[in-house]
Amino acid sequence: MSFESEEVKKKHKRFLRNKWLKIHWITFVFTNLILFVVNYTTNFNNMWFIYPLSGWGMLILIHTVAVVILNFLSNSKQTSLAIHASITMITSSYLIWNDWWDNHRLNWILFAVVPLVLIWINHFVLYQMMKKSDLSGKSRLDLLIQREYDKFRLEGRTISVPVTKKIVMNRLLLQNHIFIYATVNLFLFLVNYFNNVDYWWFLWPTISWGMNILFHALIYVNIKKRSFGEKVTIKYFLVFPLTIAVYLIFIDVFSDNHFNWFWWPVGGIIVISLIVAKISSNHQIRKKASVKLIKKEKRQSNKLERRFCRNCGAPIKPNFQFCEVCGQRI
Repeated sequence: MSFESEEVKKKHKRFLRNKWLKIHWITFVFTNLILFVVNYTTNFNNMWFIYPLSGWGMLILIHTVAVVILNFLSNSKQTSLAIHASITMITSSYLIWNDWWDNHRLNWILFAVVPLVLIWINHFVLYQMMKKSDLSGKSRLDLLIQREYDKFRLEGRTISVPVTKKIVMNRLLLQNHIFIYATVNLFLFLVNYFNNVDYWWFLWPTISWGMNILFHALIYVNIKKRSFGEKVTIKYFLVFPLTIAVYLIFIDVFSDNHFNWFWWPVGGIIVISLIVAKISSNHQIRKKASVKLIKKEKRQSNKLERRFCRNCGAPIKPNFQFCEVCGQRI
């Protein structure tokens, strides 16, 4: 029955996808036909109907390709990769046409198409990591998690497989972030170098994005330490405001090669960060004190709950009905 219900659900979803795609195509055709007639009867020298036709046409092509892929592919990872590839190709074709339409020259197309292609390549690399192998039945990600788990166990760490998976996934996200950062900013550097060397504008996204990379790395270190049960010191918290302060100093100097206004926000950030750090450290001290108090009270309660034999005075273990020394019944 469950198998039949799953098949019924799949057929119902396919029917709804095809139905909405049909409605979309009917709306697209009739609307753009009306726009063409209006354009033809008013001023056909200016063919403005092409703009909504091409823009909406790109969207309806993406919709159509997505429906076809969803109807014929069952693997969710393959489906998402195929839909992403279709969106990249259709959007890139539309942008190339849009760039060519103005003056029959390609001017700005690299700025739009290259990031789209880089994002799809990154998606493809992640898909290869998570794709199941035909030989072992496991993906590269599963093998990596197992290898890391064995490594942690050899180091003497008491850690479970789900926690190991969390650490590995967060590390892969950080590595992926660094790869995207390096690739995109290399592209921006080349664009800056071959167009306008007098002004190095690529430093703005490189440094601001680099600050986010640093924050991501600190978050990963925090997750890893907490997963191992290690203490996260207050210095990891202070890195965030100090990094923002350094970035503001860079903006002030890079703008006109002078120190002008940076001390106003930087001073406030440092004062607020020190206050928050003090509150956080006090909270940690109170938390430790409360934990010690709870442990002390628990030990005292355990002492009070301890039983002794009325005959020989030997301590009686919990749930024991007889004394282990003299055999007296309690």
